[in-house]
Amino acid sequence: TYGPGSQCVIDFPGGRYKIKSKITLSAFAKLRSDGLVIFETEVYEDAAFHFTPSEGDCPINSAVVNKQQWFRGPFINGVSGGFVFRNNLPAEKCIGIELGPKSADLGVGLPFSRYSAIDFSVEGYGVALKFNRFHNYIASFNRAHLEQNTELVVFGDESGANVVDSGENIHFSDCVFAQSTTAFRWYCDGFDLHLTNCSMDYIGTIFRFSRLYKKITVTGGHMEGIGGLRAHDGIGGILLDESSHPDDRGINCQVYISGVCAYIEPGNMFRGSSRINLFLDIEYRKWGSANT
Repeated sequence: TYGPGSQCVIDFPGGRYKIKSKITLSAFAKLRSDGLVIFETEVYEDAAFHFTPSEGDCPINSAVVNKQQWFRGPFINGVSGGFVFRNNLPAEKCIGIELGPKSADLGVGLPFSRYSAIDFSVEGYGVALKFNRFHNYIASFNRAHLEQNTELVVFGDESGANVVDSGENIHFSDCVFAQSTTAFRWYCDGFDLHLTNCSMDYIGTIFRFSRLYKKITVTGGHMEGIGGLRAHDGIGGILLDESSHPDDRGINCQVYISGVCAYIEPGNMFRGSSRINLFLDIEYRKWGSANT
């Protein structure tokens, strides 16, 4: 009988917790800190934490599902101390937090929507935060700190399997994205991403696309040490388009960056294509030799 009126809240007293195998939580389960909580994880070739519809959750034809009322509050709530998700293994093939069902999961037909997370950190993974390709809707993340991961946020998976409603209206506000090869990567289309007052520091490539049907808005915040040798192919610090999908015809990707102070390392500042509309209103301060 899980649902908005019977949500499960798991309170963790401050301290260190060793995670040796994957933890799967119902879409209605929430984590709440009481003091600083550090999860030291050692889970290889999988996610340390996977939030997904599970047995006992609402059936697909229920009123809760039809109104997309999953979560209705922070599924990670670190306001009273904070959560740290820290990987103790080599980063490759390790995922910190995974959201939504995979193709073979029990809840593959159920939407995953109206969820939020606040005051948490993810460190040391191949992928810090992964959105699976089915039915991710209406998410907001506040004061998240994603640092020293190879890729910070990934939508979809490398198989390229795609659905048009793979996600919409994803918000990050007052977050820190730092020390990574790629900040945001898309293997699927259909996302609207909004970044507000976020800091992006020492990242190789901020936006990397395998599909292009989306709108991205960056408002306020700060960029520093973008591109250079950290870029995955040595070029394209801010924007990279490598989509060769047959459905990506014409201009179907809009990227807006406004009100941002940008410190860009020498090298190529942008890489894009005629299929992306890029709108810029930034304060640009260069380091070293001239940028291109």
